[in-house]
Parts: sequence; C-alpha cells; structure tokens
Amino acid sequence: MGLFYAINNVSSLTGGIISIFVIDKYGFAIYFTVCSLLEVVAILMISLAPEFPKYREEENETVQETCMKILRLTTSTRMSKFLPYMMFAGLVTAKFGGFQYKIFENTIPSDTNQEKASIVALVLMIQGITTIFLSYTSGKLAEIFKLKHVLLFFLSCFFLAIGMSFLTFEKDNLHLAYVMAVVWGVSFSGANTLTGVAMMKDFDGFVEAYAVQQSISNTGTIIGNILII
Repeated sequence: MGLFYAINNVSSLTGGIISIFVIDKYGFAIYFTVCSLLEVVAILMISLAPEFPKYREEENETVQETCMKILRLTTSTRMSKFLPYMMFAGLVTAKFGGFQYKIFENTIPSDTNQEKASIVALVLMIQGITTIFLSYTSGKLAEIFKLKHVLLFFLSCFFLAIGMSFLTFEKDNLHLAYVMAVVWGVSFSGANTLTGVAMMKDFDGFVEAYAVQQSISNTGTIIGNILII
C-alpha cells in the first residue's frame, strides 16, 4: 500500500518540475496547454487499461442494496472509530488547497507572477519528494508498529503543519515556507497511506470501505471550502 501511494504521489514531483521549466520559459498559457495534453494522455491510458476481476462478486445486487451496505458499514463500531480522522483530514485538505499557495506567494520577494510561480513550483517539488518518500516509509512503519500509534504520529504532524503555516504567514519567511511544505508533505503522505492500510487490513479491502473513506473525506473538504469562502 505504501508503494502504491508513493508511485501515486510522483505527480507532485513531476508537476513541480514541469511548472518550473514551462512557466518560467513559456508562460501560463503554454503551461495549461501542457497540463491539458497530459490529462488527455491519462484518459487514453485509463481507457486502454486491462479489466481486473472484482475482489468480491455480488450477483444481482441493486444500487439501493449497495447504498444500504455502505450506510451500515459507516455506522458500524469499527468504522465509526475512523470517521473523525477522515473528516479532519478532509477539512485540513481544504485549508491546504485554499491557503498554501497564498502563504508561499506572500513569502516571495519577487514582483512578477511568473517568478513567483516558479518559486512556488520549486517548493511544491520539494514537498513532492517528501511525500513520495514518506508514503512508502509510512506503509513500512504500519507493518512494524501498531497502526494506531503510527496514525497518532502523523496526526500530530498535521497540527505541527498547521502551526508552521501560521508562523510562515506571520513571518513572511521563504525558508519557513520550505519547512512548512515538508511538514505538510509528511502529514498528507502518512494520512493517505495509513487510511488506505486501515481500509485494507481492518475491512478486508472491501470496496464499500474505500467508498466510506472517500465520502467522509470529501465531505470534510467541501465543508472546509465553504468555511474558506
């Protein structure tokens, strides 16, 4: 699971590299064109992906039955222990997406938008490297230590990242912004990987468990975005 999220988070690194070179040399219009082309390539790759057999084969299961199964799982004793964590991760994701760029922008002395975008891309690239490494490492930590203890560690990193964000915003210091980006990378890589590990181990990899995870996390993100507005 850690290796999966590490590979998945390579996009954070490649996105930063593309941003640095394309925005600095060719501007935003070419950058968004390149991003659009990459998205088309991704869609084509998905359409050509082979079909895999379902983990469990449920015959004649209606949409209503599936929804009721997800609802029962959501309210179950085991899943209810993870719900606050999933909601919190979603809320913080909204803050992360809504304010991180603005914090970076305030710490950069340059006056031109392109130079600011290049520096932000460099910071995000460093964050991407951290995310890739910690995604793999957190998966290994979950195999060595109790999952609860590892989750608590990365939850503590969330609070440290929030504190670093406030400090960076107050001080307008670019060096603090680099540290903040690394701490956020640690927090998100651990949270995403370990939530996936929990769904796989505690719920036997059932699709419904991942559906609950995405639903609660995205609900937290929506609420967080509403609060930002």
